[in-house]
Amino acid sequence: MPNGANKKLNFIPKVWDSKHENEDGSNGAYVPIYIAPDATNSVQGDVFLSDSVNGTQDAENGMTAATPKAVAQVASSANDKLDKTITSETQTVAGKVDFSSGVNLNDGATIPNGKVLAGNVSGNAT
Repeated sequence: MPNGANKKLNFIPKVWDSKHENEDGSNGAYVPIYIAPDATNSVQGDVFLSDSVNGTQDAENGMTAATPKAVAQVASSANDKLDKTITSETQTVAGKVDFSSGVNLNDGATIPNGKVLAGNVSGNAT
C-alpha cells in the first residue's frame, strides 16, 4: 500500500508561476499553492521546533515551540539548584547570596574565623 503508515508521501502541491523571479534573474518556477504564514500571537500558521534553551523569540514575532529535549534540559538545570524542600543534607552555595527578608537559623550560625556578621542580631544571640 503506497500510503501506509510507514510510507507517507511528503507531497506539496505546486503550480507554475511565470512571474516568480529567481535568484539568477530568470522568471518562472513551480511554487507551492499555499504557503502557511509564521504563527504569531494573533495569526495561525506554521510553528517551528527548537532545541534552544535560551531563545528570546516570542509569540508576537514568530512562534517557536520547545522540543522535549529543550524542556528536559531546562528542568534538569533548575533541579541542579539548591534543594527546595526541607532537608538535612548539606548544601553549598559557591557565590554570594542576598536575602531580601529574614533568615531563620534553627541551630545557630557558625561564622568562620576572620569573617564578620553584618546586620542586626536579635534573640538570645544579642
